[in-house]
Amino acid sequence: MAPSRLVLGENIGQAFTFVATGNADLGLVALSQLRGSGEALGGRHSVIPACWHPAIRQQAVLLAHGSANPAAQAWMSYIASDEAAAILDTFGYDTSADGLP
Repeated sequence: MAPSRLVLGENIGQAFTFVATGNADLGLVALSQLRGSGEALGGRHSVIPACWHPAIRQQAVLLAHGSANPAAQAWMSYIASDEAAAILDTFGYDTSADGLP
């Protein structure tokens, strides 16, 4: 029997690289990486049920320094749009307002 080894990535990107290159047999990676890698990865995956962990809330802010920047304003409008939500949904992000304050 081969010895057991545990490798910790410094971040989710490195963990994904270990798995995608075959340097790790399995790993805990982001669903968005699997859906957005553009590569046909072998193997299988399971999604961790949302009830097993607290929600990870993502936020965007427009800093005062950029508040007069038309590109920054456009980005904030876009990121809050239905079009952006549809894209995020395809990568596995839940964009519903359920449970948000």
